[in-house]
Amino acid sequence: MKTFARGIGNLKHRKGATEASPLVEMPAPKRIVLPMMQNLGVPAEPIVKVGDEVVEGQKVADSSKFVSAPIHASIAGKVTKIEKLTHPTSRLLPTTSARPYAKPASSVWGALPSPPT
Repeated sequence: MKTFARGIGNLKHRKGATEASPLVEMPAPKRIVLPMMQNLGVPAEPIVKVGDEVVEGQKVADSSKFVSAPIHASIAGKVTKIEKLTHPTSRLLPTTSARPYAKPASSVWGALPSPPT
């Protein structure tokens, strides 16, 4: 059986296109939609309500079911809708929509170190 003892392999020959490019901070999207399910299993239940302000990394849905996972906010913003929408798996799932802030006020995650120059 073939295995990858050191990961995928040495990709240094493929870094030329981007290794000298600076990191670019992307603008916040106008709206985010968080499905209340990670992948397989039981959807989580929203624990926020419309009008709540959430910070990046805050838990917005939880479940105590067997195959389920909590859902966390990917960006700081204000919850605008909680509704059922079609998930990419073709299931109708509860979702939480939020209007992100242009610049997150706070986060539960630590800052990443600056890249070496």
